[in-house]
Amino acid sequence: MTGLLERRSLKTPDGTLLHLEGQGAPTCLMVHGLGYASWETKPLRDNLPTGYGLWSLDNRGTGQSSTLQGPCSIDDLADDAARAINELRSPLVVIGHSMGGYIAQTLAAAYPDMVSALILIGTSPGGPRSEPVPVSTTRAWQAAAGQAPDLYARRTMPLSFRPGWPQEHP
Repeated sequence: MTGLLERRSLKTPDGTLLHLEGQGAPTCLMVHGLGYASWETKPLRDNLPTGYGLWSLDNRGTGQSSTLQGPCSIDDLADDAARAINELRSPLVVIGHSMGGYIAQTLAAAYPDMVSALILIGTSPGGPRSEPVPVSTTRAWQAAAGQAPDLYARRTMPLSFRPGWPQEHP
């Protein structure tokens, strides 16, 4: 996909600045997993037709959005996604990756008129039967917190793949 990305900032009632970016008339909003941000959307954008309206939201505390100033819940992040959709004009297809899938499902349940469809990638609905994040993964995320996005990705992305995959696909 060619063309310049448009970038927007949204201010939440608590003063958090949220970063949105995309191209074209908004069709889809991507909501990212823990520690991921708009940079994750680039490979997807690069393979879509020119003008396809894929936008992404950096969750609070990630990417170019404000740093977290206290606790934050999935409900809070779903409210942020609703603000983004209001800015972009609803309804939109919402793509949720990993924790972004939790956010997308919560968003669709709370604001059904804003979501025309869900695309869920590597996620679950949560609840008592879901697999928790391994403690070793949580520790790796915490150890990489505050790193530049490319360094954070190199240190944490291998945790998302089967053993050997990152070495086979550098």
